[in-house]
Amino acid sequence: MWSGGVFSRANGSSEWQDNQAGGIGIVSALHDAQDNDLATGINNCLTKDGQNTATANLPMGGYKHTNIGNATARAEYVSLGQLVDGASTKVASLGGTANALTLTVSPAIPAYVAGQEFLFIASAPNTGATTVNVSALGTRNIIRPGSGSALYVGDLISGILYHIVYDGTSFVLMNCVPSLNAWIPTCTTATGVLSSVSTDGLYVVGLNNLVQFELFFSGTLSGGPASIFGFTLPVTATPSAVNRSGFNATGNNVTTRTVAIGYLNSVTVGYISQATTAWANGTATAAVSGFYRAA
Repeated sequence: MWSGGVFSRANGSSEWQDNQAGGIGIVSALHDAQDNDLATGINNCLTKDGQNTATANLPMGGYKHTNIGNATARAEYVSLGQLVDGASTKVASLGGTANALTLTVSPAIPAYVAGQEFLFIASAPNTGATTVNVSALGTRNIIRPGSGSALYVGDLISGILYHIVYDGTSFVLMNCVPSLNAWIPTCTTATGVLSSVSTDGLYVVGLNNLVQFELFFSGTLSGGPASIFGFTLPVTATPSAVNRSGFNATGNNVTTRTVAIGYLNSVTVGYISQATTAWANGTATAAVSGFYRAA
């Protein structure tokens, strides 16, 4: 039997010698008792081939298991190498599409739990709101930190390592670094007709959904003059931004070259007003820069 980490024979270490000295011959009951005691002691040992299992906690006495394999299930302990390599958060493979990611981790997670975090390298830039599906558990939105809004165009860039954390409802993109995006606005005037129009622009949606943009326009105005110049916004504005925006504009075909007044007419259109001056008929250019808060 085992006691205090030492195995001892139940009938003592000299039972057979004592029996011989006492003139006792072979007795089956004594043999069976001794053999059964040995069997009990052996059964209380863990076998190296895994045929039996522990029945209580195993104190290691300050020692460690060495040369262990990497864990592949939640009920297995991980090796230090797995922790160093980030196996608990590193994504084994990334699939899906640019706006609908699928992540496969090993070991797979059985359910979404607040606080879970994963790393992945984007394989393509996103073009708008984006979702992720981890271990085939169902899609969850990826949102921006702080504002909690959906991702905007260019929030994910191909080849960049990203860090997402589950908040219980969605995955927050912790290292959201907005990129500069191209933009082709549609331009109009309140009076007159524009022709031979050429436009281009750049914009970025920063943290807290602050949009900064630059717009460049050239074209020919007829049927003017025009005191108001309109353009479509790169992303929809929040309604409160209509009265809380700031634009700057200059043009080369105005009666007096002054800085124009910029404002939002709606959540999708911005306007430049020349106030007491106007764009005259003929070739006109405009450069507009400004900011507003996106929805």
